[in-house]
This record gives sequence, structure tokens and C-alpha cells, in this order.
Amino acid sequence: MDVLIPVRDLVSRGGVEAAFYRLAVPRHAGIRFHWPSRGPDLRARRAGRLPPNAFPFAMDDCAALDELAVEAAGPDATLVRPLFAALLAQQGTCFDAIDVPSTLPVAHLVRPACEAFGVTVGRVTQNWLGHTADAARLAWPDAASEREVERLLLLGALSDAAVELRYAVGVTPPACANGAPQLMLPLATLFDRAELRGRSACPPGLFMPSGDPSWNLEPFLRVLDRLPAALRARARLPLDLPKAFTAVLRTEEGARDLSRLQPGEAAIAMACAALPIFDPAPLEALLRGETVIASRNSWTAAVLDAADPTAAPHGIDLDGSAIATALEPPASAVAPPPLRGVMDEARALHLAYRGEDLPPMPAAATLAGVRRLRPQFEASLPFRRATARPDLTFILAGEGMSPDSIAPTLACLARIDDVAVQAIVVLDETAEEPGAIEEMVAAAGGFARVLRQGRDAGLLRPAREATAPLVALVAPGDRTARGLGRWLVHAMSPVIRRGALPAWAGLRASQPGRPRLPSPSDAMLRIGPGTALRRTTLLELGGGPAGPAGTRRLLRRILDRHGKDAVAAADGGPPLAFAAKPENYREAGDAGRPDERRLPATAAAPAHADPAWS
Repeated sequence: MDVLIPVRDLVSRGGVEAAFYRLAVPRHAGIRFHWPSRGPDLRARRAGRLPPNAFPFAMDDCAALDELAVEAAGPDATLVRPLFAALLAQQGTCFDAIDVPSTLPVAHLVRPACEAFGVTVGRVTQNWLGHTADAARLAWPDAASEREVERLLLLGALSDAAVELRYAVGVTPPACANGAPQLMLPLATLFDRAELRGRSACPPGLFMPSGDPSWNLEPFLRVLDRLPAALRARARLPLDLPKAFTAVLRTEEGARDLSRLQPGEAAIAMACAALPIFDPAPLEALLRGETVIASRNSWTAAVLDAADPTAAPHGIDLDGSAIATALEPPASAVAPPPLRGVMDEARALHLAYRGEDLPPMPAAATLAGVRRLRPQFEASLPFRRATARPDLTFILAGEGMSPDSIAPTLACLARIDDVAVQAIVVLDETAEEPGAIEEMVAAAGGFARVLRQGRDAGLLRPAREATAPLVALVAPGDRTARGLGRWLVHAMSPVIRRGALPAWAGLRASQPGRPRLPSPSDAMLRIGPGTALRRTTLLELGGGPAGPAGTRRLLRRILDRHGKDAVAAADGGPPLAFAAKPENYREAGDAGRPDERRLPATAAAPAHADPAWS
């Protein structure tokens, strides 16, 4: 299972998102998490500091991204830029889900951007960590202005209307504006509750704020104002407190004498923020065996109470007497037990990313205010140069071709990097904006070129222009997974093979859910995008009409001449091609024809390093 998180340098940047996924990623070994990086997380992976299922990837900076972000979000372009950069770098990739933290209100742009960049996604989920506007309003020391808060509220409303599933850990998330399902995941999503039991070590006497300083530092200072001098003298600042906050504290009355925790010193972690913001940092402190004091109104206390309803409330009132009592060491203190060496794999996030089928999005969810994003191509990858001896030629042909329809197809073809690929785009008189299409093909790289011919010219001329021994057929809007090229070359390796039918699925336009596989009542030939023929066989048969109907007739002629062993069919594995209009690949009355018998199944090609869809 592959999941994209559109947060740049997720682990290195800090914040609530980093704390959440730092706990969740290692516990879900069956999920491959992908996110963009400008370098820090890439270096962390090379150094072996990230779990094996963490896959940060490089992102490019280009002027086109800035223009697109400003066009889509105006003054909030910085919020949407990581999403566009991630999708631009992952053109032609298939994801089971794109998980958008609620602190990044860009869910409404996910599917439009996927359409523009040729990314296939099953569902758009939202990890509920709190309202962005609330966090901005109460952030310290630079609280957002009312105008900025209003803008974030509007952006949050747009994002909420496009969420397809919202989940939170330990608490029930608020209802979505569009009625999308909500999911409360157990605390086991982040760690085993048993790991917290018996942690009653004697507090060391020192205490410090825990969690994001934007929300915890200011209420921590207010708490200090209510403490006696003897207790206040035991307060410390975190060792890794950012320099920006240190500079601000110098101007705060009563905070100038606070010193930082020294290396090797231990302190009680105090979660003071009474916000609807889920900050897992205090939970991480508990896992390290540290003592944590949480405000009764904090989400940390709410999550711990929900995890163990039979225990005493975990939160306290942050007044002087309650804190003084909490800071006193217990009469009988025992050392915390060591953490277990092996962590059980959690399955909670599997329910969010690929659980029960989601209901269709209501028509009102199609927001008129969200512009259609123009297609983009990444600057370096998947820019493909021309190949002298390609292994596979894709012929992209179909009526009504337009720049918007071929952009995701070209992006997907360029992403096939395990075999040498050539693409021929056939333009006829039905094409819209042929000049713009030629410019787009040139921008996609030298691996693709345009061939102009009449509507009824068929496949003979494109087959003659192809230089690869194998020819695969796709229509505008169709998408291909990265593993398609390897599967086709593997399936056509026996000399007896004249054609190959990969597993394919129909895209769900603007709707949640994985692409639909063809139903068993469909024709056994299962003509679909990515159907391949040997070039010599195509020339021998004289080409034929372009489109699914012509491809179907060619395959029937191959079966009549060479028998059923001449055509390879997928053995029901994951889909490697996706049809924008699956109805175009079906033909009425096919199921009962004598030659629509089951073809011998072909095993999958050797596993790709980055599976398309598992």
C-alpha cells in the first residue's frame, strides 16, 4: 500500500505532523509512506535513521510551480506548493491514498492536481490534528491577524468540502461539511497502551514545556506566574528550543531568567495548551519513560482518558496547588520498565487508507471556485530523452484529443523507467488545439513525438514509424503504472506471443475509491489501455482502425491464426493501466462469442522497486 503525505521534510521539519508520523510510520510496516524533501529527510534515509517503509523523495523548484500555486491559492500559495511539488515529482504514480493533515487545508486541490499531473489516487483522507485557523489565531508569539484567520477559515471550508474520509486518534473528529465518513482510530495507531503502564518513576524535580512551542510556551509562562518562587526555580526550557523563541523570551517579563535544560538532565514534560490541537509530543515523552503533566483541557489528556476509561483522569487543572502536588515525588517510586524490543505492527491506518468503500461525493462537492489546473511537466524527472533502441512504443491515439486529456497520459508514460520507451502521439482532424498539443509533447521530452494523419488512416503508419519491437495502444486520458513496461516485455518474451493484455481498471472520475476492475461479465479478451502487439504482427495484419474496436478485431485475427497461446493475459494481479473512459473498451454482445474464451494466465514480471499498486 502506497500513501502520499504532501508535507515537505515531514520528519525533519518538526511540528505536530512530524510527531504524529514519527510514531505512526514504524508501526505500519505494510504501508509505504512517501513525502517530498528538500534534502534533510533524504539524508536521514541514506543514514538509516528512517524506518524501511519511509520513502522521502526529491522535489524540484521551478517558476511554473510558483505560478501555479499563486493561481490556485493566491496569498496562501505557500500552503499548496508542497502538494503541487509532490505530485509533480510523482507523475504517473499510483497511490492508495493521499493523506492531508488538517493543518494543511488543501484537500480541495488534491484531485484537480492529480488530474493535471497524471497521478492516480484511491481516496483523499484527512488526518485531523485540529483547525488551522484556531492554531494560527492562538500561535505565539506571532498570532495571526483577524484577516488572516478569516482567510484560513475560508480555505479550511473549501478543504473540508473535498475530504473523502476524516480520521483522528483517540477522539472522534468533528463532522465534515460534506457529510464524509469519520473514523476514530485507537491509540494503538501510535503505540501500545501497555507501554505506558507502570511508569511511575520519581520525578527529577525539574519541569519544562512539552510539545509545539507555538501553542505550549505561552500558557507555560502564564502557569509560572501562578507558582511560588521555589517551584518556579525548577522550571527549564527545552534543550532544542528554536532560536526564534529564545529571542522572544528575552523580551518577556519574568522569562529572562529561565535557563535551558542541560544535556543529560531529566525533567517532567508539561503539556499546557488547552487547544483542539493533537500534539503527540507528550505521548512520545511517555514512551521514553518520562513523567508528563497535561492540562485537563488538552487533547493529550483526552486521548489518554479515551485509551483507558477505567483509570483516573490524566489531566489536571493548571493552578498552583495542582501543579505543586503533581511535581511532588510519589512515596514509592519504581523505575519505568524498558520498552519492548519488537513493536507489534498496527493496522489502524489501513482502515483509513483502504477500508470499506466510501460513498460517492455529492454533486455539491464539485466546487465552482476551484479552477482546473493546467498540465505541468517536471523539470528533471520524468523528462525523457529520445532512445535510439526503445523496447516499447506507445501509440497514443483517439478522437477529440486535447492538451488536458493527453497531459496525464504523457506524464505516466514518461514515468515508466524500467524499460526504454518511445511515444507516438497521433493527431487527426478531431484534435482540439493541435498547436498546444505539439508544444506539450515537445515539453514532455524527446521520447515523444507527434504524427499527423487523417481520422480514418488507422494504425499502419504509426506502426511503421515505431522503432521498438513491441507496440502498446493507449487513448487520451488513460494512465499507466510504472510496472506496465516491464510486464509487457516479460509477457511478450516467448517468441510465440503476438499480443498481451495487462490487468487494467476504470478510473473513478472525481470520486473516492480505487479504480474499478472490469466485471466478470465483460468480454474475456478484456481489451483495455496498454494492450500490446508485436510490431511485425501489426504490420503483417495491415494495421487496422485506431481505437478499442480495431484492437479487438486485430486480437481476434491473431487468435484465429495462431491460437490462444499467442495472446498473454494478466493473471489477475494489480492493475497496470487505467482507462479514463472504461465504457469505450467494452463491446455489447462480446461475452457469448465463441472466441471469447479464457486466455492462459501470465505471471507478473519481476517485482519493481517501487510497486505501482499492491
